[in-house]
Parts: sequence; structure tokens; C-alpha cells
Amino acid sequence: PLAYAAQERGVKIYRLNIGQPDLPTPQKALDKLKTLDRSVLEYSPSQGNRSLREALVGYYDRYQIKLTPDDIIVTSGGSEAVLFAFMSCLNPGDEIIVPEPAYANYMSFAISAGAVIRAVTTTIDEGFCLPKVERFEELINERTKAILICNPNNPTGYLYTQKEMNQIRDLVKKYNLYLFSDEVYREFIYTGSPYISAMHLEVIEQNVVLIDSVSKRYSECGIRIGALITKNEAVRQTVMKFCQARLSPPLLGQIVAEASIEGTEQYSRDMYEEYVERRKCLIDGVNKINGCYTPIPMGAFYTVAQLPVDDAEKFCAWCLSDFCYKDEKTPEGVAGETVMMAPAAGFYSDPEMGRQQVRLAYVLKKEDLRRALTTLKCILGPMDLEGALAYVSGDADGPLMMLGSEIMESVASGSTSMEYAEFEIRGVLIHEFTHIFQMTVPYNSGDNPNYYACIEGFADAVRCACKGVFDSSRINTALKYQPYYDDSPERTENGKFGPYVWQIPYGGSGFFMQWLRYYDGDFLRKLSSTMVLMKENWSMEMAVKYILGDSYNIKTLWEEYIEDAKAENTSK
Repeated sequence: PLAYAAQERGVKIYRLNIGQPDLPTPQKALDKLKTLDRSVLEYSPSQGNRSLREALVGYYDRYQIKLTPDDIIVTSGGSEAVLFAFMSCLNPGDEIIVPEPAYANYMSFAISAGAVIRAVTTTIDEGFCLPKVERFEELINERTKAILICNPNNPTGYLYTQKEMNQIRDLVKKYNLYLFSDEVYREFIYTGSPYISAMHLEVIEQNVVLIDSVSKRYSECGIRIGALITKNEAVRQTVMKFCQARLSPPLLGQIVAEASIEGTEQYSRDMYEEYVERRKCLIDGVNKINGCYTPIPMGAFYTVAQLPVDDAEKFCAWCLSDFCYKDEKTPEGVAGETVMMAPAAGFYSDPEMGRQQVRLAYVLKKEDLRRALTTLKCILGPMDLEGALAYVSGDADGPLMMLGSEIMESVASGSTSMEYAEFEIRGVLIHEFTHIFQMTVPYNSGDNPNYYACIEGFADAVRCACKGVFDSSRINTALKYQPYYDDSPERTENGKFGPYVWQIPYGGSGFFMQWLRYYDGDFLRKLSSTMVLMKENWSMEMAVKYILGDSYNIKTLWEEYIEDAKAENTSK
């Protein structure tokens, strides 16, 4: 609903939340669908068309997976293959060990089968590598019947090594478990290491159930064709009972899938090269944003990123409900741009895990990924100088762009350091936006075209100012410049002018904002939200009360800040 509402407001959404590739389906497959000459669209065999299963035997042979057509059961997507595997191999109360974060629907399928997921957690700090054997064995009991892996992994992009696959094999053999292996992303492997399938593991051939799908490798998510593959005849016979109950996998989907397998080698190579470039674009971009980190995924087209937020689910919702970014590159007729991400908490069984993480899918073209990164950087980190100045002035000849040009010329001549230039411009941004915002808000009637632009711009200026380095030398530099004083009667106290918090130039307000974050780490996001919620009634004092509660007020906070600053010898 939040995404639909944003679209209705004219906001362009960069959808990094779902694994829907934007690459075209193979032309050969589309041509087959267009030229289909049939008078009846009949049921297909419950196991799937034999011609498709024979074609799949040839496909798997390319990966040194030796099969017969009878080893393959065609399903309605990979999801049905997972569900049928659970229903056929597990009884109610049986347990499956799953490394997490893991694909969220595994939990749903387990519940449908009456089974229980037991999670062994991997961490972003360790690149989501497989935990030690002891962690698995701690979970194994008389109810444990299977281990489930996704390789390459959704949502992390992790690729299991030969050593890790052997570790899993030994556990499966030792405890006589099933190994469910979801391998729908095998085409997307970005290392020189050979691909290790569960079907390559010796001794446990009768324990392995392979899950597959054509959705990702041919950009055919909509035809709903997957496969359940096993050499265990008893498992296949049980799976077939469920297949017969649902009668037939999609006929048209099977025809399209079969046409995609042969003669599309160049398509696959081109697609792979494109994802290599997209991966580099996204991973490099995320890791350049202050406070963000993601490991380098070695497979699939996902990554899990750590963000500098308290609650990624609320943050992702806010990106859709309250935020939009606009600059000179925003397309004509678009109100602004934002990013849609998948909160990573949904990929963990423990709701407290992954609260600061999101899953990102690099399934968009590189131009869109760059715009998505620009938008995310605006939300989470400082804008670059040129972008910030252009956004503020809206005019290459505007006063702030002219000021920026002067500062950048002094940087080029060597008379000013780049660090100091950034510091200077941050102060100018927040100071100038103060005036724009104050002049605009009193005249807001809901129709003022500048109103929301000023709100967004001021929020960006605050973010820029608050990203100054928080150390004594920088604060001393900032405070060498005298604060502006507001001499209006209502702001004088005992005949003395008090510092007007909005108008401390050259970073002073930024440091105050940074200090406020000790009270509430999510303060800046909430601040910009209050600007929208309060509209013409917005004021710094009211916003701080709204965020921090009535027990705080701007005057008290400012006095506390000054005392802390003095204690650190950072203020005159």
C-alpha cells in the first residue's frame, strides 16, 4: 500500500526489494509462444512433459549433474517444489535446520507441512559464512529430519565453498538426514571456483532433494516452472501423489521453458556479464555511503546491507511514505524519487535479528541502480557538494552555486582544503535553508509549490550539516565564527540576546543536532517527518518536544549542550 500511495503522488520508486529481473526473456522463448499452433491447451502429464524433462537432462549435464528424465518432476515454480519436498519427506513435528538469514517463504512452507524450522544463524560480520559443525549438532535431536540450504544464497548472495558443502554432507550422512538444496541461482556465480551442487556430493545421493526453477536464469518468473529432482525413488513416488492431486504443471510455461534451454547460450553469457557489472555498481555504491556496509556477494543477485538506522522496517516504510528526492536529473513529470528495500528481519526466525539490515536486489539497469544509490545516499549520508548546492539553489546562477564556485576555486588554488570547504558549505546550507523555510512556512496554504521542496531541502541541509566530523578541533574552528543572534523581543532574556539555534552558522547547528542524537539515535529521520506532519505549525521547539517528549524543551537541551561543550573545552 505504501508503494502504491507513493506512485499515486507521482514518486518514482527504485524497486530493490524483490528479485524480479528487468532483463528481457530470451527472444527464442517469446517467439515460440507467439507462433504456438495448437487447437487445444490440454493438461500435461503430472510429472511434466517428457520433452522438457529430457531437455533439462542436457542442461544439468553442463554442470556435471548426471540425471535421467525420471529423476525430474516439473513443478509450478520452485515454491511448489519446496512445498512438495516438505510434504513428502516430513511428518508433523519434524524439524529442519536452516542457515539464516533465509528465504522467508521457507517458514510458510514448513508451517504448511506441520514442520518446524530450527535456525542456525550466520552473521554479516563473518560474511554470512556457514557456522561450525558444532552449531548444527547442538540443534540435532530425534525430531531432526533435514537440512535446507540455498546455494547461492537468497538473501545474502553467499556461495558455499567445497569445504562447507563437505561439512553439510558429513552431517547428512552421520545423522541420516534429507538435504534440501535450493539452487535456482546457479547461473549467477562470480568466483573462479567451480560450482558445487548438492548433487555432486558422494555417498548421500539418496538423501538429496534438489530444488530448481527457470524463473531467474531466463527472466521467466511469470511462467511458474520449477523442478524437484532426486534419485530417491520413494521420495519421487510420494511427490507424485501431490502432483496428481494438482493435476498438471502449467502447459504454456513448460513450452516456453523448453524453448529457453537450447540455443540461448549467448543470452546467458550476456546476462551474466550484465549482473557482474550491476553487482559492482551496487556493492561499491553502498559501501561508499557513511555508516553502510555490505559484504561482497559471490552469487545470486542479492546482498544484505547494514544501515545506520535503529529499525530497518520503519525506515523502509518511511522511505515510501515520507521521503522523495529530486534534483536536476529527476525525470520530467516526476514528483521525486525514492528507494524500496526489503527489511532483513523478515529473513530471520528471531524478529530481533536483522533490525538494522535490508536485502537489496541488483535487478535494475545500472542507470537506475546509480539513481537509487544517489537517493539512498541523500537519505543516509551527505550529498556531494555539487549536488547539494544545485539542490538548494535550483539554479546554476543562484547565490549558493556562485558561493560554491568561489569556494571550489579556492580549493583548486590550494588556499582552502577540501575538508574545510565541505565544512563551510554545510554551514551555509543549513543557514540559508533556515531563511527559506521561515519565509515559506507562514504563507503556506497547502498550495504553495515551494513548501514541500523547502521541507525536503531543509531536511537534506540538516543531514549535510550533521555529517561534520565530531571532534574538538572542528568545533573550535566552527565556533571561531560568532553565532548569529536574533534580536526580536520575544527571543531576548534579561536584556541579553540568546543564540538562535537555527542560525548558528558554519556547522554549529549541525553539532547541536549531532548532540541531540545521543537522546534519540533516530532523531534526524523523525525531525524531517515532523516537518511534513506539522506543516505550517512546524517549529524546532515543537518538533523536539514531539520527538523527545514534553519533559524536554529546546532551551533546556541547548543549555545542556553548552555545558557539555564547555566541559570538553570545545567552546569559548
